[in-house]
Amino acid sequence: MSLRLKLLLPLVLLAMLMGGYIGLLWAPRSFVEAEHAHIKSVSRHLDSVVEGLVPLLLGNQLDIVYENLAALQKKNPEWTRVEILASNGRRLYPFDEQGVTPSARDDLHRIEKPMRHLDMNLGRLVVTVDMAPTIEKLRRQTEELAALLFTMLGLVFAAMALVVELAVRRPLALLAEATGRLAREDFQAPLPAIGRNEVGTLVDSFAMMREALQRQQEELREEHAHLLAEVRDRERAQAEVKELNQSLEQRVAQRTADLESANRDLEAFSYTVSHDLRAPLRAIHGFSQIVLNEYRDKLDAEGRRCLESVCSNSVRMDRLIDDILGFLRLGRQELTAAPIRMNELVQEVFDELLASMPGRKAKLTVGDLPPASGDPAMVRQVVVNLLSNALKFTATREEALIEFSGVPGPVMNEYEIRDNGVGFDMRYAGKLFGEFQRLHSAKEFEGSGVGLSIVKRIVGRHGGEVAAEGRPGEGAAIRFTLPRSFGR
Repeated sequence: MSLRLKLLLPLVLLAMLMGGYIGLLWAPRSFVEAEHAHIKSVSRHLDSVVEGLVPLLLGNQLDIVYENLAALQKKNPEWTRVEILASNGRRLYPFDEQGVTPSARDDLHRIEKPMRHLDMNLGRLVVTVDMAPTIEKLRRQTEELAALLFTMLGLVFAAMALVVELAVRRPLALLAEATGRLAREDFQAPLPAIGRNEVGTLVDSFAMMREALQRQQEELREEHAHLLAEVRDRERAQAEVKELNQSLEQRVAQRTADLESANRDLEAFSYTVSHDLRAPLRAIHGFSQIVLNEYRDKLDAEGRRCLESVCSNSVRMDRLIDDILGFLRLGRQELTAAPIRMNELVQEVFDELLASMPGRKAKLTVGDLPPASGDPAMVRQVVVNLLSNALKFTATREEALIEFSGVPGPVMNEYEIRDNGVGFDMRYAGKLFGEFQRLHSAKEFEGSGVGLSIVKRIVGRHGGEVAAEGRPGEGAAIRFTLPRSFGR
């Protein structure tokens, strides 16, 4: 069903309802009401006629009565029969008719009016009224009214059809066409110009929606072009990454081969240091010690000093070789993760070190250290090196004061060892953790210069960091971090 028919169908139904109402309800009731009204009008007229006839009858002026009644019947042709009956039933008018039987037609109505004067009954006036002309007149009026009404309904129907066509159906048809073109991404379809009504609001809303869709379409095209450019750039970058990965794999393979070769060379060097260097070094130390023991009396003071220097330096050289080998083994040694009770470890190492230094005065203050996680042997080496350094560089103090503290962290625990030793200049802090780097001469403090570098390497392998601070003559502090949970 078309929109036009849907909109005009209520008007058609209304016209049908009005026609049914006129034909079935209003017209019959109007006929009855009109008939009653006409009878009442005739009855009132007859009342005035009776008032005029009573004096004439009292004066026995029957001729005038007959003339008046004849004139009334002529004037009112619908009065088909006019009679005056005396009180005894004798017909006074019309006197020339005898026993006329009234017709049984439905459209004839008989009206009787009594004629009295005081208590005297003069008779009655009987008028038979033909209602057919009145009903016919009413029918014609009803037909004319119905024709006028249906004409007006037709005009209204035509006007409504025109309004529906111009204000609703045609704009909606244009809007439907624009919608179809919009589905084909055509944003240039013309829209109807409508005033401020519901259809106009719909058209305006559609126009705003179309503009928004056009902007979104343009933005999507720009975004699509941008994405295509990004995809091309990403594909190009992936190709470059793939090429770099291939190159990197080749370089890694080459570096791995070089590293394996270097490790083999390092192992060979370690074997050489362990066997080929230590054997003559021990021979030098042994023979020098024999000469000192057997021929001390035959040597002068300078000779004894030189041999003692050879012995002490050979011992120092042997210790340096041990430190070098230990440092090299750190890079190859695998880590084993285990929980470490730092308080017990620090106290145990300190007691062992202090027991090897008889007569040395030292005080260790250990805070509440959070437990760490890592390789127990390597972490023990870190504590040994740090406490050894603290005891070594506080040798010039009457009593060594060492503090070991720690702070737990979400991932890494931070520890600090602080002493009241000789300290160091912060300008040279960068050299502190270098291999074989020393900030003090061997005459002042013995050592090989690899202790703190070992600490840094072990802490680094555990994912931690090491830092130091100090001032000359005011002591030093070493901070390092270890994981709370390592290798899990």
